[in-house]
Amino acid sequence: MTSLLLNSEYSMYWLVLCVFFGILVASILYFKNYALNVSKRLNIVLWFIRFLTITIISFLLLNPFIKTTNKEVESPVIAVGIDNSESIYLSTADSNAKIKEINQKIDSLTGGLSKKFDVKLFAFGQENAKFNKLTFSDKLTDISSFFQNTNTIYAGRNLGAMVLFSDGLYNKGINPLYTSGKINKPVFTVLMGDTTVNKDLAVKDISFNKICFAGNIFPLEIFVQAKKAKGSLVNLSIEENGIKIQEKQIQISSNDYYQMHSFQVKTQKPGTQKYTIRISKAEGEKIIVNNSKTIYVDVLDGKQKVLLLYESPHPDLGAIKKSLEQNQNYEVTSEQYSESKASFGKYNLVLMHQLPTATSQSLQVVKQVIQSNVPMLFVIGEHTSVSSLNSLKLGLNIIAKKVSMSDAQGFIDKNFSSFTINDKLINFLPKLPPLQVLFGSYNVSENSNVLAYQKIGAVETNMPLIMFANNDDSKVGFICGEGIWRWRILNYAQMNNSEMFDELVSKIVQYLAVKVDKSLFKIKTEPKCYENEQVVFDAELYNDSYELINEPEITLEVISSDNKKFEFGFSKTFNAYRLNAGQLKPDDYSYIAKTKVNNKMLEAKGKFTVMKLDVESSNLTADAQLMYNIAAKSKGKMYYSNNIKNLIEDINNREELKDVAYTRKKTEDIINLKWLFFLILGFLSVEWFIRKFNGSY
Repeated sequence: MTSLLLNSEYSMYWLVLCVFFGILVASILYFKNYALNVSKRLNIVLWFIRFLTITIISFLLLNPFIKTTNKEVESPVIAVGIDNSESIYLSTADSNAKIKEINQKIDSLTGGLSKKFDVKLFAFGQENAKFNKLTFSDKLTDISSFFQNTNTIYAGRNLGAMVLFSDGLYNKGINPLYTSGKINKPVFTVLMGDTTVNKDLAVKDISFNKICFAGNIFPLEIFVQAKKAKGSLVNLSIEENGIKIQEKQIQISSNDYYQMHSFQVKTQKPGTQKYTIRISKAEGEKIIVNNSKTIYVDVLDGKQKVLLLYESPHPDLGAIKKSLEQNQNYEVTSEQYSESKASFGKYNLVLMHQLPTATSQSLQVVKQVIQSNVPMLFVIGEHTSVSSLNSLKLGLNIIAKKVSMSDAQGFIDKNFSSFTINDKLINFLPKLPPLQVLFGSYNVSENSNVLAYQKIGAVETNMPLIMFANNDDSKVGFICGEGIWRWRILNYAQMNNSEMFDELVSKIVQYLAVKVDKSLFKIKTEPKCYENEQVVFDAELYNDSYELINEPEITLEVISSDNKKFEFGFSKTFNAYRLNAGQLKPDDYSYIAKTKVNNKMLEAKGKFTVMKLDVESSNLTADAQLMYNIAAKSKGKMYYSNNIKNLIEDINNREELKDVAYTRKKTEDIINLKWLFFLILGFLSVEWFIRKFNGSY
């Protein structure tokens, strides 16, 4: 319902004066000084036009305005969240029948509530989204996302209640019992899935080393779970790249069986090796999707050796060493430069903390490292001699009149493409404590690549914080500040682990330690990813002067293990290429990228693996207790899926779910109405035309 009120900044009694003024001006013009050769009727029309024009213009001088009042009634919103994850259909033999059944129940619920309420449908799994259609294809279940997003979307709105269709099984996000209680609205839960414990065997979990070395033996601990299968005799086997390498027979000793079985597996060749752990089907077992799991192990030729060379002990060294030692791929050694007698050529990377110093001995040691053609990583600090470092001409030149330190945080360069940085790390870096950097100006060489720039206070600068450059056939990196140990501590304090810091250090070391690839055509992609992740390729193309170009087109052919081929084309970025191939099915893939430069065909080949994400199959028994607790905590109620009619009746009878009336008031100055301007212009134009036509002006 809408109401209008006309008012002005002055008393509306002034409107009488405006009308009188309009009558006066029009009368003087058309009666007292009447000179037009027109009929009396037309003269009255002209008088009336001039009267309206003068009156309206006079009234506008009072600053009139219109106050509009709109009254709207909003029905209570019923937000319905439907679990679209794999666990719903994995627990049934006929997935199509399950989809049809749930769709019918949703239609019944919507039809029974839509007369009184505004029903909104959402589907959730890996993430929360508007309901389109059920596929039960999501590889993860985040029930809490439904409550969090609903609370955000309908904040300040008339949210009446929520209905949750789910089996109560979640493997992503936080406990939904906590998030549902924060909304302070009743939640009605509808239990989907089967709460009956059937005969079932499952490979529940696998403990293994993700990295090992060729020819070594690594332990494999397999946790087998069996329900209602007492007395069953089954085989537990291990397959390497599809070939069975070990097997043993186990007897299920109870109806609630859970036991760890150990194997010793010897690696044969380097590369990513695929191992499938499989338990045979027991007699009478209906669901076998959780009878196998696949893991991938990176088998390496040998450990990479890293030397930490320092001027004096520092917490940075301890943080970096601990981070590297988390990865079995690295063998870390620490030495003070003054006592070092190492043959630097045997290392894959030499990290130099605050070297060179002002002493000639330290500069000599650094030169020896350079001569050994080993990749280097410099951590610059207060004791670093800027003049000595600049004299080495490694790609970074710092101009500082005196040794003065300042605080600088970091932010990632979005155009950095030497290695992939995930979004979590990009968002995490600006939140880390500042490093102590040398105050001055920083100049980088043309062949440098900046990972992160310095942010001093609130100002984002173009001075590097972490950067890389090429030194002949080896690489050199710079961390332009000390105090990186604080990053590891904050990471652990906020997340109860140091994974983000460890990943950053590992990627920097891994990038530097890899030998420089001088090929003109390079393709980069993650060697392993899960089936719910995007497969992304980055490409770099160089001319004969080894300058980046991106004029030619690049095509990519991805080939599956059964020789199916998928064609893609790269998109151009600032000076390189990128391709998002989307989500691919679990398999071992190879790829061939092709381009043509100066009538010369270039090719780049590689392999990658898309791993199956089988979290949903690990538990298929619906969690009725969680669904009951969510409803009870919010003063709602739990229903089984065959009792939708009672749910509809319950919601319709809730007295607290009422319409809410909103009143919106809007004030608008009449002088801003465009149509009024054209009305006045039209009056004056008509009057002028008639007067002109009859010989006046």
